[in-house]
Parts: sequence; C-alpha cells; structure tokens
Amino acid sequence: MMHKLKVEDLSNVCHCNKFKFQSSDETPILLNTVGQDRGIQAIQTGLNTRADGFNIFITGPVGSGRNSTIKAILDMVSSQKVTPHDWCYVYNFNDANRPKAINLEPGEGREFVADVDELIVMIKERVTKAFESEHHDKERSKIINEISKKSTILTENINKLAAELGFQVNSSPEGIFTVPIKDDKPLKPEEYQNLDNKEKEEIDKKREVLQKEINLVIKKGQQLERTLRKKLAELDKRIGLFAVEVLIDELKTKHEHNPKILVYLDALKEDIINNISFFKDNQKQKNPPLIPGMPGDQPSKEDFFKRYHVNLVVDHSKTRGAPVFREINPSYYNIFGSIEYIQRYGAMQTDLSYIRSGSLLNANGGYLIIQASDLLSTPFLWENLKRMMKSKQCIIENLDEQLKIIPTVSLKPEPIPLDIKIILIGTEWEYSLFYQYDGDFRKLFKIVSQFDYEMNRNQETEELYASFVGTHTKQYNDTVKLSGEAIAKIIEYGSRLVEDKNKLSTQFGRVLDIVHESIHWAEKEKKDIVDRSHVLKTIQEKRYRSNLYEEKIHENIHQKVVRIDTEGKQVSQINGLSVIGIGDYMFGQANRITASSSIGKGNVVNIEKESRLSGPIFDKGVFILSAYLSQKYASNRHFPVSIHLCFEQSYGGVDGDSASAAELIAILSSISGISIRQDLSITGSIDQQGNIQPIGGVNAKIEGFYDICYREGLSGNQGVVIPWQNVQHLMLREDIKEAVKQEKFHIFAIQHVNEAIELFTETSIEEFDAEVEKKLDQFVQVSKSFHQNQKENNN
Repeated sequence: MMHKLKVEDLSNVCHCNKFKFQSSDETPILLNTVGQDRGIQAIQTGLNTRADGFNIFITGPVGSGRNSTIKAILDMVSSQKVTPHDWCYVYNFNDANRPKAINLEPGEGREFVADVDELIVMIKERVTKAFESEHHDKERSKIINEISKKSTILTENINKLAAELGFQVNSSPEGIFTVPIKDDKPLKPEEYQNLDNKEKEEIDKKREVLQKEINLVIKKGQQLERTLRKKLAELDKRIGLFAVEVLIDELKTKHEHNPKILVYLDALKEDIINNISFFKDNQKQKNPPLIPGMPGDQPSKEDFFKRYHVNLVVDHSKTRGAPVFREINPSYYNIFGSIEYIQRYGAMQTDLSYIRSGSLLNANGGYLIIQASDLLSTPFLWENLKRMMKSKQCIIENLDEQLKIIPTVSLKPEPIPLDIKIILIGTEWEYSLFYQYDGDFRKLFKIVSQFDYEMNRNQETEELYASFVGTHTKQYNDTVKLSGEAIAKIIEYGSRLVEDKNKLSTQFGRVLDIVHESIHWAEKEKKDIVDRSHVLKTIQEKRYRSNLYEEKIHENIHQKVVRIDTEGKQVSQINGLSVIGIGDYMFGQANRITASSSIGKGNVVNIEKESRLSGPIFDKGVFILSAYLSQKYASNRHFPVSIHLCFEQSYGGVDGDSASAAELIAILSSISGISIRQDLSITGSIDQQGNIQPIGGVNAKIEGFYDICYREGLSGNQGVVIPWQNVQHLMLREDIKEAVKQEKFHIFAIQHVNEAIELFTETSIEEFDAEVEKKLDQFVQVSKSFHQNQKENNN
C-alpha cells in the first residue's frame, strides 16, 4: 500500500544525549581502524603466512583507511620481527665487472666499512715505513750487489776474450758492437777496407767467435735482470706481507663469524701483495691519459684504491624490527636501484661505489607498500617487480641494460636474495585488471583485502565513529574541540555519504574534511568549540562550492527555458528524476517525460535509443515496461498501439532504469487520455509484474525536485514518489524535513506501479484500467476498420 512518509522516516537522527561525553576531548582514544574487520583479517592472514605468493592486494575506495590501516598494522607487526641483514658490495678481484654481495648483521655494515677504510690507511702507512726502513734498504742493496757482481764478472770475461782476439767491445743505446784493434789502435772503417782479403777473413772469424760469446753474455745478463726483478719483487712481497698480514688477520678475527668476509679479506690480502707498488709509490699522480681505459694505460692511485671501497647499500643500524617502506615515488630506479655514472675526461665511468639500492632492497626482510596505479602507469615497473618476486632475487641493473641493442661492458652486481612481503593498494577495478590479464598475478598475490565503503550503524559503531572524530581532532588541533551535537551531526553525515540510515561511511577522509572545515569556521568566529551550526555551515558551503551547474539548470527551469511543470495536470507527461555527478557532488534533476500513442503494431519506440543517446540499462528498462504492457493488456488480443517515448529537452546521454515507472504512467496516460498530476515526480524501476524496485541517488533526486518546487513556490501539494525499499536510504536535508513537517512537501513510498497510477491520476486503478481497456478496444476497432477498408480498396 502507498505510504505517506512522516518526518521521522526521512532520516536517522543521532541524538547526542545517548553519548557519555559532552565534547571531543572526552572521547576515548581510538587505536584501531573502524569498520574494516574483513579487510584487517585478510591482512593478518597474509602477513602471518610465510608460504610463497601470500602477498597482499588491498582494495577499497579512496579515503577508506587503506593506507593508514596497513601502516598501523605493519608498525605493530614489524616491531616484533627480527631486523634483517645489512648488505654491501665489495670488489671482485677475479672479475672487476661483477661486484660481490656480502650480508652482515644489522648495524655491522657501517662498522665493516669503517674497518676496511681504516685497514687501507694503516696498510699504506705501514708499507711506506717498511719500505723506508734500513732493513729493507740493506736487503735490497744486498740483492742488487749480488746481481751486480755477477753482471760485472760477465762483462770482465767478455772484455778479456775480446782483448785476446784483438777486439775492443763498445756499447751504445743501439746495442753492443766490436771494433778490431791493430797496433794497439782501433781500426777505422776505411782502414779496415784497405786490409787484404786474408787479413779481413781472419778478423771476421775472430769477430764471429767473439759475437757468439757476447750473445751468450747478453742472455745471461737478461736472465740476471729477471732474477733481480724477481728477487726484488719477492722482497717487496715479503716486506708487504709482513706489514699487511697482521692487520688483516686482526680484521679476520673480528669478523670470523662471517665466511663471506673471510673470503673477501683473503682475496684483499692477495691483491694488496700483488699490487704492493701502489702502496709504496709516493710519486704524485701523473696526468691522466687522453683516452682513459685504452690498453697500456695505468690507473691512477686514486682510481686504483677505489677497488678497496666497501659500498654499504643497505644499512639497518637504526632499524628496529623489520623495515617498512612506503614508496611514494615509485620510479624504476627508486624501486629497483641503479648504477650511477660520472663524467670524467669526456667519458662516462662508474665503479662499485656508485651502486645504489632501491626501496625493494631496503625493505628486504620486511614490507614494501606500493600503489597499484603506479605499477600500471610506470613502464617496466610491474614486469621487473614480478620477475624479481618469482626469482626471489633483487637484481640491480639500469633500465638501458634491458633496452640497448648492442651489449656493452657494465657492472653486473651479484643478485641479493629477496625475502619480502609486497602490499599493493588499489581499487577493485585495478585488482580485476591485474587478475584477468596477468596469469602470474594470482600466484604472487593470493590475499585480497577488501575494504568496505560502509559499516553498520548502531550504538557501538556510533561511539566508535565519535572516538575516531575525537582522536583526529586532538591530533589536528589542540585548541578547538567538537561538541556532542557537532559529532552527532557528523555521524548523520556519515550515513548520508552512503545514503543509508542504518549504515555509516568508512571513507573517513571525506568525514575528516568536514571536521577540519568545521574547525575552520569555529576559529573564524573565534570560538574554541565546534557546534552543530558549524557542521551545517560546512556542509552548506561544500555544496555551494560545487553546485554551479545545478543552479544554472534551476535558473533555466525558472525562466521557462527548460520546461518542468510543478502544478496542474497534463496528459502523457510526467516528471521523472535523474542524477548528475560532478566530481564528488551529485544532484538531482527533474526530467519531463512524454509519451504519444497511435494505431500500430504494439511496439514501443524509444526515441533516446533511436537518437543513440541511451545506455543499455535504460533500453532494458523500456523492454521491461513493454513486457508489462503486453502481459497486462494484450494477453488475449493484439496490442494495437504504437508508442513513442521521449525525455524532452535532453541533449546528452541517459542511462539507468529508474525512470521506467514514470515512463509506464506516461504511456498509459497517453492511451487512456487521463491527465497526470504535474506537482509530483516519481523515481523507481519496475519489473514485468509492475512491482516497484529500488533505485540509487534517492536523496539527491528528492532534494533536486524540492529545490525546483521551492524556487517556483511551494503549493502544499507537491511531492516525490519513491520505491518503498528506498525509505531506509533517506537522509534528507533539514529544510526538506521541515517542509514535510509543515505539510508543504510530501514524500510517498509505493510497492506497485498501480499505487503510483492512483496517486498521479487521482483515479482508482479499477477505473483507470477500465478506461485503458476501453481505449484499446477502440484502437482495435479502428485498426480492423482500417485494414478492412484497405483490403476492399485493394480488391
């Protein structure tokens, strides 16, 4: 039965006298998230399950507390976890392009870096002193003198042989040559040429014998030089080892619990001994080569000693528990790390000290939070994240390594094992996008945490809501507080956001916007407490900032540019209701719906569809009302009427089936000729039996028609007809409730379209149906006569 609503039906008023507090500073501190039990339980399951793939995707509307909730949970959970290892990269003495990764206990990384730096400084000092010592000079001189004596003997022997054979041995930068002697004087070339052949032959034979001996001496001399270098190098290594070994052994003892460090220190010692000359050479650095890196170039001492630098890429010295990272700028390099380059002498150079970690590595052993929208909008981000999650390795490489056509030599740091929980935060649409189009996603993110946009409203949740408002008020402003009445109005606003008397919105961001702006208005009035009037003003101001387009429409209606009748009666015309959304603001709009009927084949022509202005749900609604007409009025006869249905002065798209009840009444009015009240409007869809079904945006629709009537002048008869199921969704404005209270405006709830027909036509349904049947019979007779005449004319 049709029900005329009372003021009490139009909203769920929150009475502040039910609370134990008088203002927000008396509310309990809220520590947990309100209204998201399902989502929180899913998060806890994902965090506590250590099996592969139990990463978490949190879905829900913006402002529902997804970010703050996961942060609060992770802060609590991470504090109870073990702090993960530090990680550093060290030089690979076997392959300089592949730095080695070493993991250390938390906080030990900084200490190890300092130890190695100090070690190199001390080695430089001790090696320098060792090579400047008297002992070293004596040992070096001894070796040199020993080899020098052997070299002198060789020289003396060759000189003695040369004298016996009558030659003089001379040396020059070009080599060693022999000169024959005659009469105790060296022969000049022209003198040699003047000798007879026999004498020349004798000299050449002696020269040949002497040259063979000289060649042997040269070989022995070269061998002595090699021996000298070898013995001097052995001396350097022995002296260097003596200076280095004790220092490195001390460091090995300190880090004996870490096998990777021991292996590195052994390789470090060997490399220092093999390159001890860099430690003892105190000459200034020479000018750099024109083309660094060309064969034959020797590295400068500065470049050489970079190999002994330890690059601490992950430092947990100040971390307590497991790390929690929320990447707010998720570029490729910010997440995966990078290898930086510097420009030197016209070339781009790098070394292991320019390896940088990203948030993925910094959060290793803990938790990384990323917005799903960033993964979708940033190239290569998702594919690389997925690959590293599957391989359980964090690989630091620049993006160009994956894109360049010609491979070039670059650093390839050793991958670091990955043990991390990834938390993605996004919408249901983003989750569906990943799930449907990436088969790996469902294996990697097995936990979906759904954050609801609403929660039940009862005494307990109202108190939690009040605690939430009070807690955030204290955090935001310690001088202004909210009164109990203000908090009660904010609770009502929470119900209005979800359009349900028995629900509250969990989009707390929007609720807090009201709180903060209400505080602003109180401060502007120099008051230290926010009362109900400040909250009402905030809601009013928020509406005023967004309703320019709505005001323009109402102005056009008032000026009769757009025709909407709010009084009188019309045949075939009815006021329907729709909603328009602009950002987060939604308002109701009245639509003049008309129908026309004529003799035809029983079809309903949807002008919106023919104009390609209707959506699929709108078209479905028209099909349903066509089915209703057929089953009610054409069950045992032909339906002889063609009907045209139109949204007048509608120049944009229209969708939804909430106007199907209005369309049906307009059609039946057109057939019957019975006029329809124009001071009423209706919203509601119908099924094939004429039952009224609920619709969305009921508050905006009622308020939209009320605003039109108010501007045109309230007659006391105007009102809106809504589905009975939508009564629970009513959270109307105060001015509308006051108008209903004073009987200046009316709201009716119906269950069947027949109730609406009686209300709009002020005729009983029996009389109305009889008139419709009568007109249909007339259409049938006219149709028969028309076809009979046409048949006779054809004959």
